[in-house]
Amino acid sequence: MNEIPMLTNDSGWLVIWNDIKTFGAGFWAFFILISFYVLKDQIKDLIKVFIQKITFSTTKKAHYTKKDLLKHPIFHDLDYWLDIGLKALKLKSSPTHHEDEDYTQSKEDIAKEVIRIKYTTIKESLTNFVNETDIDNIDNDVACMYFIDCLTKNLVTQKKRMLERGIPLKFLNKFHATSDITEKIVIASAKSFFNRGCDLTASTKIYFMFNTLNGYLNIIFNNITEAIESINGDLKGEYFDGKPMCSSFKKQLNPPHPTYTLIVKEKLDEVLRDFYGSRAFICKYFKKDGVNYHSAVYESTIKGVTSEIHNIQMISDDKDKNMLTIMKESGCIAADISKFGATTIERFNTRGVKGIFICPIYNNQKIDGVLCVDFISIEKFNMAINDHDLDEKLQKYAQEFAPYIVYPEGYKF
Repeated sequence: MNEIPMLTNDSGWLVIWNDIKTFGAGFWAFFILISFYVLKDQIKDLIKVFIQKITFSTTKKAHYTKKDLLKHPIFHDLDYWLDIGLKALKLKSSPTHHEDEDYTQSKEDIAKEVIRIKYTTIKESLTNFVNETDIDNIDNDVACMYFIDCLTKNLVTQKKRMLERGIPLKFLNKFHATSDITEKIVIASAKSFFNRGCDLTASTKIYFMFNTLNGYLNIIFNNITEAIESINGDLKGEYFDGKPMCSSFKKQLNPPHPTYTLIVKEKLDEVLRDFYGSRAFICKYFKKDGVNYHSAVYESTIKGVTSEIHNIQMISDDKDKNMLTIMKESGCIAADISKFGATTIERFNTRGVKGIFICPIYNNQKIDGVLCVDFISIEKFNMAINDHDLDEKLQKYAQEFAPYIVYPEGYKF
């Protein structure tokens, strides 16, 4: 069975939870954002003090006009990031497998597109805001309203452009779940600053908010690679620019009916208890484009054992002809991994398998699939293999699983 990288099906907040629960980089990013949100009032007070320190320490110079805004450093920095920064943007981690190289490149391409869209849009939004607003002749309340409207519309435009560009929705759901919190903090800070009672013109306050935005945009650039890397394998089944993001990825074969999953899992749990197994799964044999394959459809594991269902997809039966022949002649296979060939042993070692049970599942008098039980503990395997009724028990379970791998006629595997 070929090995391919793992893929997480969850998206949105469930995907974020899968990242943060290991206390890695995703956890700390999430923790900081939540802390910002919970302590938003205290943070706004801190921003007030910080701005007051800047503005009052430079009272003689703290007066800017519309002309100053048009020459603000944020526009120069945006041009720099869009020209030089994008070319230098690289993911920090290298692919762990050779077949992941195109996936890493695809994620890097997405990172560049996300930055390009965000920076291009904010540049357009701020330029239009300055050009179309009579900043030198409006009061603070009107300036605040116009500026918040600019930021809000900019965020909406960014999301629209990312969708139109074809950024995978799975990434956008996760990316916006955290970035929206940060955007809200920036907007809340702007409202607080404009409402603060200090003797500054509206154009001067906007100039200082441009300073804040510039720092925020620099942070985005520095952190975008970490955001993309935190996606892990979630995008391997997605397409970008008309190409699969990971050419080695093979889509998981879904059950004939979604209600079967829970039923089969309960039965597989029973198999694991009965045989002291570590991992159990059901594979389906099928033909696609004239080639015989098998894929895992259902799986159950004991606590602490990793899932392997995504690694057992679209496996060519030409590589397992001997196994099929043995099952046709003798029925069930029960052996420790030393009884298999070198390639199979290597594959089992990757899964941590020390022994395995394989029992054919028949439909219409032919092998339609298999029930497999992995053993990570050789002691547990030895206990199970000494059961005098082993074959009968495996065959009984196989018959119970048979209806759950029957697909409608004409089903496209």
